[in-house]
Amino acid sequence: MKKENSKLTPTPSLGEVCWVFFCMGLTTFGGAASMIVNLTREIVDKRGWISEEELYENLAVSQCSPGVIMVNTASLYGAKMYGVLGSVLATLSLLIAPFTIICALTLLLNYITLDLALLSSIYSGIRAAVCAIGVNATIKLARKNICDLFTLLLALAALIAIIVFGVSTIYVIILGVLLGLFASYVKSKIIETKNNREGKK
Repeated sequence: MKKENSKLTPTPSLGEVCWVFFCMGLTTFGGAASMIVNLTREIVDKRGWISEEELYENLAVSQCSPGVIMVNTASLYGAKMYGVLGSVLATLSLLIAPFTIICALTLLLNYITLDLALLSSIYSGIRAAVCAIGVNATIKLARKNICDLFTLLLALAALIAIIVFGVSTIYVIILGVLLGLFASYVKSKIIETKNNREGKK
């Protein structure tokens, strides 16, 4: 359920911020797509620390920045709440659990041998679940960000460019930024012209 700015709760403590991102890293499987869904549920719907609009703005900045989306998001949110210290601690809180688990699994697999058929079955189930999570996250993002004909056409064009023509995502992002700025400029000029005409009347 969407929360308005007036319904946001007071600023959380640094410990609460670190705990939430620690839980994100510990319990979220499927990469950025599933983390976006869980992050929306935890800090927007459940705790009301940030509005849905602000969250998606942070995600947009994170997606356009080099690096992993959720790491960038944790850094941005931590910095917004508690500056540099918040940024560092939120990022470390997100990474510590998966880093520890991966190291433990690596050491474990060096000492035991698992049946390849069993591993293949496990991976098949995980991939299917991750696909479902990714579709869910895509639908949520599309509902929020595709808001008019221009954004719909831009999203379709980007999809076709990436899937059909194999265009690098970095070029698609850069072009999307430029087109977004151009569309915003044109829209502001149209509104300005309209207001001038109404003022003359």
